[in-house]
Amino acid sequence: MTSYNLIFLISMILFWVSIITPLIFINTKKTLMRRLSLLMLILACLGTFIFSLSIYTNGNSFFNIIISGIAINFLIDKLAAFFLILISIVGLSVAVYSFSYTEHFENNIKKNLLVALMAF
Repeated sequence: MTSYNLIFLISMILFWVSIITPLIFINTKKTLMRRLSLLMLILACLGTFIFSLSIYTNGNSFFNIIISGIAINFLIDKLAAFFLILISIVGLSVAVYSFSYTEHFENNIKKNLLVALMAF
């Protein structure tokens, strides 16, 4: 496994954790969890962007992941890397914009649900 593949896997884990975090702490009034979730989303987008640039410049990447005895194989080529770059740029801009936008709601449950939806 190359270092870029590891960056991609860490980015995907950060992405899913950034979705789950505001849902776990849905009734909290603190903005720390929302900001932490958006920060994890920013890091996931940056990691995906770095991974995609490496694929776009160096060539294909092959993944072989085994989950509960089921092997999942997939290949990321230059076209997929291009679309990952677009998705990471849009996700990064959504996460940066969401910092101040989510604080305009009065209900804390709506704030946390909005952060989870922004991450998804």
